[in-house]
Parts: sequence; structure tokens; C-alpha cells
Amino acid sequence: MLSSKFATRLSLELQPSRQLTCALIAVHVLGITALLSPLSVPYGLRIGLLGLVLWSLSLGLRRVRLRDPAAIVRLDWSGEGRWRLFTRSGEVLEGHLLADSLVLPVLIVLRFSCPCARDRAVVLAVDSLPEDLLRRLRVRLCLEGVGRTSASE
Repeated sequence: MLSSKFATRLSLELQPSRQLTCALIAVHVLGITALLSPLSVPYGLRIGLLGLVLWSLSLGLRRVRLRDPAAIVRLDWSGEGRWRLFTRSGEVLEGHLLADSLVLPVLIVLRFSCPCARDRAVVLAVDSLPEDLLRRLRVRLCLEGVGRTSASE
């Protein structure tokens, strides 16, 4: 556990990530390519699946580009380990960081348990936050023991 002497408040204003946007588009383009390749799938089903892939892409882009009302646009981490999540619509959620959050060199996935709402996840690429804030977040998460796997301990 992080010493309260060093636990200062950390406020993170999220920025839309170009890297996550590109990854999302690439995955959906692969799905569309698979649908357009010669398969023994009826034409009507292909059109329906193509519509679902495009619908999924539009929803994903709204979330990744932080335009969805439910998108989390700011995180506040208090010195006592409490998290506040702020959505685009102005809703403020109190959350607890779950142990299965993931910290990788190019990606951070923070999973939160919110008592008054469903669990939430925030995906941060290296371009989602300014470099100094991302470094501070990684250090705090490391000191708290978040995102460790058995191989890294």
C-alpha cells in the first residue's frame, strides 16, 4: 500500500487516443474484409453482418473519441485510494479499482467497481494522457501493486 505521506491527489483529463482509434478501425476493416471475401454465406446474411460491423464501429468510435455521454473523460485518484470517474454527460461515479486492471508498456486498462452503476473500464494508450501524467499514473499503480502478473512479481 502506498504511504499516505506520498499519496497525493492525481487528476487525469483524458484525451481522445489516435492509437486506439486506428486499432479500432483496423479491427473493423479486417471484419469487413472477411465478410467481403468469398464465403459460403448467403448474401442477405452478409449484408446484415456488414451492418452490425459498421454499427459496432460507430459505437466504438464514439467511446474511443470520448463523444459518447457515458464515456469517462476524467479520473480523480485521491490520496486515500478512492477514485472518482467523470462522464461526458456530467455524471460523477465513485469507484474502486479492481485488482484485474492491466498495466502494459503501451496500454493501461483500469477496471472499476462502482457501487451505484455497472462496472466500468478505462483503456489508456500512450497518447491518452500527457507523458508526465502517464508516468505518474504508472508509478502510482506500480506502488499500489495494480496490474502485476505472477511473472512480473
